[in-house]
Amino acid sequence: PLRRLLSNAMALGLGRLAFAFYVLHFIVIRYVEITPLARLAADDSTRWMLVPLLFVLSLLGAFAVHHGFERRIEPRLRAWFMPKPYAVS
Repeated sequence: PLRRLLSNAMALGLGRLAFAFYVLHFIVIRYVEITPLARLAADDSTRWMLVPLLFVLSLLGAFAVHHGFERRIEPRLRAWFMPKPYAVS
């Protein structure tokens, strides 16, 4: 059952976004701290809204970075780092 759960399309897609999410979520949190959205964290009645907002912003950013950068650069990096086959004559 766990294998089936982790091999569905949504789980695989989120796994592909994981690195970009990891890199971006600190940036998003720091950015929100210097914007007017930081007032949400200061008020106890609205603080609960900040966590889902930061999650969604980080996820959207990870999606954009993954599709706009990672997927385009990956084939080039693979070709660059893979050992070249030796020519046999």
